[in-house]
Formats: sequence, C-alpha cells, structure tokens
Amino acid sequence: MPIDRMSGIRKFNERNINQINFAKSMRAAGLSIETLKDYVTLVFEDDPTTIPARKHILDEAINTLNEKVKEVTDASNYLQWKIDNYDSHMVPSEKNL
Repeated sequence: MPIDRMSGIRKFNERNINQINFAKSMRAAGLSIETLKDYVTLVFEDDPTTIPARKHILDEAINTLNEKVKEVTDASNYLQWKIDNYDSHMVPSEKNL
C-alpha cells in the first residue's frame, strides 16, 4: 500500500505504521523479503481461501525460527558447560589448541 506524501514528505497513517511494525517483526523472526512479500500479497487479496496458504507461510517461519533457537540454545549450553568445567576441561584442552 503506497504511503501518502505531503509536499514530498511521507505522511504515515496508523495502518502504515502497523504495516511497518508487522514487517519489522516478521523480518526479526527470520522471514525473507520474498516470503514476506508473498504473505502480504495473499493478505491484500482479502480472500478467505488463502488463509491455509498464509498459515503455512507462518508455520514454516516458526519452524525455521525454532530450529535457530535450538541451535543457539545448544551453543549457549555448550559454552556454559565449558565455563562451568573450565579448570578441569578447558585448561588441559587449551594446550592442544
């Protein structure tokens, strides 16, 4: 949806701000620009038959995000284990680095 301009300056309305916030949230959740465009295109069609496709896009996004969360959690747990066991594990291991 185009943003109105007044004397060349963008004039944002509440809907524009909601759209920007939504896009920022979806990007932060890991959606690609292309996926976000596909989703928004379906939303703007305002066709209830696209609801399953929209939900599928969001399902894929949450699955990808959950995988990333698991990877980061695993890495964090591994580092914490190294910290907790530094004297017994890391000090001898560092000699082999």
